[in-house]
Amino acid sequence: MNEPRLNSEKEYEVLRKELLEAKKYVLARPMLIATISLALIKFRGNTTSQDDTILFQSIFIGLYLFNLLFTIDRMKDMAKKVSYIQLIHENKKSDWIGWETSLMRYRNWQEKYSKDLRNIVKNIKINGGKYDGYYSLIHGMHILFVALFLIASISEFFSKKPNNEINNIIVYISKFSNFSIFIIFITFITLIIFVVIAVKNRPSVINNKILESREIWKKALQIKINQ
Repeated sequence: MNEPRLNSEKEYEVLRKELLEAKKYVLARPMLIATISLALIKFRGNTTSQDDTILFQSIFIGLYLFNLLFTIDRMKDMAKKVSYIQLIHENKKSDWIGWETSLMRYRNWQEKYSKDLRNIVKNIKINGGKYDGYYSLIHGMHILFVALFLIASISEFFSKKPNNEINNIIVYISKFSNFSIFIIFITFITLIIFVVIAVKNRPSVINNKILESREIWKKALQIKINQ
């Protein structure tokens, strides 16, 4: 017997609203970071010290790394809500028990059977299972902005140095302060982490999260549908 849908319509409206707000939010953040960074580059002038320039580069890459991780988490959450709406609110044969109760069962099943999920998803195809939600665009924006910023910063930094120092990179680096060398190392590590996460969570991977979420919902809530 289906459980009563006392507040299902309201829940549907709330989830749809959250999805729309999340789309706007994940798209606005990288643009905001880029705008602020470009403004700082433009107005900082030529008085900025070497240490400040290198530190600024590190902070910029760190912000984009953090925002990429944040965006990935948001996209997974959005895929979870989209699949829930599809299977519960847009499926007349489903049993509605509420978002929080359903989410608890979702997490319990995911924790208990997560090792089996990859094989389940691998062998199942669902029409319309992919959900982009602007992620391809946002993912590309992160990579583009970081690449452009690195090129611009390196070009600006080296353009201020004598050619004889640039040609002898060892002499050039030896004049860096210990602080600058430390920040360069941190920046390099951060950049590597950024590249690894960007590749690991490329659009073709994240876009299939709705497929995984559908299967978890179906197993956790024992939903039987033919799609």
